[in-house]
Amino acid sequence: MKRALPIFLLWLLFVAVGLSKLRFDVQVLNLLPKDIPAVEALGLYEERFGQTDELIIAIRGSDPEALESAAKALAETLRQQSNLVAHAHWQPPWQENPGQTGELLAYMWLNANPTNVQALAARLAPARLAKNLEELKTALATTLSPQDLMMQSYDPLGLSRVGSNESALQQGASGRSFFASEDGLFRMLFVESAHPLKTFPECRDWLQQIRTLVERSSLPAIESIAYTGRPAFVAEISAGMEKDVSGSVGGTAVVIAILFWLAHRSFKPLFLLLACLAVALITMLALGGLAFGALNVVSLGFAAILLGLGVDYGLLIYQERAADPNADHRELRRHTQPGIFWSAVTTSGAFALLNFGGLPGLSQLGSLIAIGVVVAAVVMLYLFLPGVLRLRLPGGAPQSDATLATPPALITGILVFVTATVLLAQGFPRMDTGTEALRPRNTPAYDAMEAVKTNVTGRTDPFWLLARGKTPQELTTVLERAEQLLNAAVGNGIISSFDLPTTLAPNSDRERLNRSVLEGLLRQREAIRTALLQAGFDETSWALASHIFITWERALSRETPFVPQSTLSGWVLKRALVVNNERAVALGAVQPLDRGPAWQRLKADLHKAGALVAGWDELGRDLFARVRSRVPLVLGAIVLLSLICLWKAFGSWREVALGVLTLLFALWCLLAVMKLANWSWNLMNMVALPLLIGAGVDYTIHVQLALKREGGSLLQMWRKVGRALLLSAGTTIAGFGSLAWAGNAGLASLGLICAVGLTIICFTAIWLLPAWWTLFARPNVPAAK
Repeated sequence: MKRALPIFLLWLLFVAVGLSKLRFDVQVLNLLPKDIPAVEALGLYEERFGQTDELIIAIRGSDPEALESAAKALAETLRQQSNLVAHAHWQPPWQENPGQTGELLAYMWLNANPTNVQALAARLAPARLAKNLEELKTALATTLSPQDLMMQSYDPLGLSRVGSNESALQQGASGRSFFASEDGLFRMLFVESAHPLKTFPECRDWLQQIRTLVERSSLPAIESIAYTGRPAFVAEISAGMEKDVSGSVGGTAVVIAILFWLAHRSFKPLFLLLACLAVALITMLALGGLAFGALNVVSLGFAAILLGLGVDYGLLIYQERAADPNADHRELRRHTQPGIFWSAVTTSGAFALLNFGGLPGLSQLGSLIAIGVVVAAVVMLYLFLPGVLRLRLPGGAPQSDATLATPPALITGILVFVTATVLLAQGFPRMDTGTEALRPRNTPAYDAMEAVKTNVTGRTDPFWLLARGKTPQELTTVLERAEQLLNAAVGNGIISSFDLPTTLAPNSDRERLNRSVLEGLLRQREAIRTALLQAGFDETSWALASHIFITWERALSRETPFVPQSTLSGWVLKRALVVNNERAVALGAVQPLDRGPAWQRLKADLHKAGALVAGWDELGRDLFARVRSRVPLVLGAIVLLSLICLWKAFGSWREVALGVLTLLFALWCLLAVMKLANWSWNLMNMVALPLLIGAGVDYTIHVQLALKREGGSLLQMWRKVGRALLLSAGTTIAGFGSLAWAGNAGLASLGLICAVGLTIICFTAIWLLPAWWTLFARPNVPAAK
C-alpha cells in the first residue's frame, strides 16, 4: 500500500500534464500525406485563402425582391455589432461601393504588363479616342445585351479591361455575381469576425452569437437559413468529435457492462474491470496529448477501439479464474499470460503498421491503439489480475452442458463457404476513389456548402491554381509562364477556360516602368474628359475614370509602391493574393475539359513553372493510388508477423495452418457480405484487412492454446476460454461498431467493416476452428490429466 501511493500520485501528475496538452485537430488535410502535390496545393489554399474568420450565411426565399431586401437588412443588422462583425457583405463590394472600384483598377494598371499600359495610352490618345468613342456609341445603339449596355455605359474608356482574363470584379460588375443564384431565390452573406477565430470555443461562441442576432432579426422573406465557412465547420466538427468520443466510449462501456453482467452476474469484478479500462484509457489520452498534442477526427476513434480490445484481456483472466477458483496468483498468470502476450503483440503490430499505410491520420490512430493495447495488457495483468484474486467469486462460473459437435460445425462451414463463393462469383466489392471518406457526414455546414455549389458557384468543386514565388516579382514571372501554358492548353482543347490574377500581384519593376506612361495620361486627363462629353456621354460615364485618375495621381506622387486601402480592395485581394516576408502566392482557377494524359502533363508543366493545381476530385485519385500501393506492403508485414506469432505460440505447422485457414475463411466471407450489402473499399476502410488479421489471430491463439492445454476437451475449452472469447468479441465488436455512427464518413465505414469482420472471425474461431482442430491437430496432443 505504501509503494502504491507514490505510483498513484506520479500517475495522476502524468495524466494532468498529458491531458493539459490535448486538443482537437479539425483540419481534414492533416489526415493526408504532405508529399503529394495535390495535398500540398490544397494545404496552401487552405492556409492562404481559407478565409479563416469568415462565415457564409445562405438564405432562401420565394420572392427574389423581398429576399434581396431581407439580405440587405440582415447585413445592416450585423454591421451594427462592431464588437462581433468587422464586415458583412450582402452583394459584391464594387456594387455597394462603386467609388472604390477606381482605386482597385488603378492599382491593377500600375502593376499591369507595360505593353498593355502602352496600348491603353495609345487607345486614349486624342487622335484615336474620338474615333473609338463614336464606334462605341454605334455598338451601344445596336446591342441587345443589357450587361454590355450597362458595362460600356459605365466604362466607355475600357479602363476595367486590365488583363487578358476577366477578373471577379468584372464578372460582378456585369451582373454575374456569386452572391445570389440566377433566379434570386438563394442568396449569400459574407460575415467576417471582428476578432481572429483560432480555437474551437472561439468559433463556437462567435457562431452562436451570430445565430442569435440572425434569429432575432425575424425577417419574413427568409424561409430558411444555413451557415457554412470555416467557423461553422470548426464548430460542427469539434462538437462532433466530442460527441463521437463520449458516445462511442460511453456506448462501448455500457455494452461491456451489460454483457459482463449477463455472463457473470457479479458487480465487484465488473466495477474492477471498468476501473482498469478507465485507467488504460486515461493513460492513453495523456500519452496522446504528450506525443501528438492534437488528436485528429480519425484518431479519436482509438478510444472505443481500445476499450473493445483491452477488455478482452480482463475477460480472459476473469473467465480463467472463474473456471478454477482455487488457482493462485502464479498459476493464473501462467495460464493467461502467454495468450495475452502474443495476442497483444499481433494486435499492436497490426495497428502499428498503419504508420506505413500512406495516411498520416490513420498513422496516428494506429500508433495510439498499438501503444494502448500494450498498456491495456499490462494494466490487466498487473492491476486487474491481482484484484480478481482478492475477490470472492459467486460460486464459480456457470457450467455449460453445451458441446461443440464436430459434424454440424463442418457442414455449417461448407455451406457458408459455398454461399460466399456464389456471391463473389458475381464480382468483388468495388473500389471508391473519391474523397468522401475524408469528410464529415450529415453536417449542416457541408450541406450548406453543397447548396452554395448547386445554386451559385456550380455543381463541381473548382480546380484551383496556386502560383508561388519568393518575391512579388518572381510571382509575376510564374504567373506569366502559367498564362502561356494555359493559353496553349485552351488552344489544344485540354482546358475550356482559366482565370489568373496576373494584374493583382504587386510588382515594383512594372510600376516603375508604367509610371512615365501613366503620368502622360494624367496630363491628358482634361482632354480625355472633354472628348468623352463631346461624344455624347455624361458625367456618370466619367465617374469611374475620374476615380482611377485621382488614385494614379496619389500613387505617383509617392516613392514607395502603392497599396490600396479600401474595403473593396481588401476584400478582392485577400481572395486572390497573399504577399508577406516569407512568400507571395496568387490564386487562380482552371476548368479542364479532359483529365487524361494531356491534363496530367499540363499539371506537371505548371508544377515545374512554380504553380500547383488543387482539387478534391484530383486528390482522391492520387490518395487512393497511394493507399492501394501501400496496402499490400502493410498486409504482407502483418501476415508475416502473424505467422511468426502463431509459430511462437504453437510450434506446430498444423496449428499455424489452422490459424491461417480461419483468417482466410473469415475474410472470404467478409468480402461476400460487402458484396451483398453493396459496400465499397475506400481510402479509410482499406486498412481494415490488416487490422482484422491482427485482431483475428488473437482468437485462433486463445482457442488452440486452450484446446492444447485441456487435451482437446471442447467442453473445458468452452468453459475457460470460449465463453470469455465470445464475451470479449462482443465488446470488441461494440467498440468498432460504435464508430459506425462517427461524424467522419471514412472512420464510420472502417468501424462498420471491422465490426462485421470480427463477428465473422469470432464465429469461425469459436464454432468452426475447434472442429477443424479436432480433425487435424488433436491426434498430436496428449490428453489432459
